[in-house]
Formats: sequence, C-alpha cells, structure tokens
Amino acid sequence: MTKQDTGERYFFSNSSCPCLTFRGINNELLYFFVVKSDQLNQTPQWENTQENPPLPVNKAISIANEQLKSIIGDTENWEMDEIVLNPPRGKFNRWFYLVSFKEKPSTSIFAGVLPFFQIPVLMDGATIAPVIMTRDEFRAKGLIIK
Repeated sequence: MTKQDTGERYFFSNSSCPCLTFRGINNELLYFFVVKSDQLNQTPQWENTQENPPLPVNKAISIANEQLKSIIGDTENWEMDEIVLNPPRGKFNRWFYLVSFKEKPSTSIFAGVLPFFQIPVLMDGATIAPVIMTRDEFRAKGLIIK
C-alpha cells in the first residue's frame, strides 16, 4: 500500500548540511537515518508524469526489509506499516521511498510507544546506515526532534 505523503518529518539541519532525518526506536536505542541533499540529488530523477519510478515499490520494500533485518536481526514480530513515495522539496530535488515498520504488540494490552523504524530507500536502491544512540546520549547532546 502506498500512502500519500503527509509532510511529517524530523529535521536536523544546518546551512552546511541540509538533511532529512528519519528515525527508529527499539530496545531503548534511537536510530537516525540522515539523508543529505547531495546524496539524494545523485539518485535517478523521476517525473511523476512518467508511468513508474526508477525503483519499483516491491524492490524498495524488499531493500527496506533487508536493512531492518541487518539492524535488529529477527524481524518475525515486525510488520510493514506503510510506504510513502516522497516528492522533491526545496534542496531535495529527487523522489524517495520511506518504508515504515512497527513491532507487533506481544499482548492485547500494552502501554507506551511500540518500537518502530522509518527507513528511507533512495531511487538507486541505496539505504542509509543509521546513527545509533541511547536516549541519554541523545539528551546529553542537546538534540531535539521537531
């Protein structure tokens, strides 16, 4: 299922490195996938007037599944939540996929946020190695999510 882009993003950027940042949370670790504009802008261009994007959606899902497995190992209790085809914006002049996964609840009663990942897949099939830190490291660096 492809969902229309909602525009919800997590940005960490400065003038020297405009970037888009997507995240994941699992076992008290935070995962940040930072897509730099120069990296994105080197991928194949696609116009939405063309029939299909350079990377088929099923291939993007497969690539994101493999990256999730490489990060957490066993993905049996995980499911794909959605896939979004993100349009170009500003300095980011290429389309890319954002594949979201969530962990299935282990019981019918749970509290808190379920572990999840938002994995960007570029139109050349590349993924982004995450920056991983604990919540305490995140706070100590004075970072915020906006």
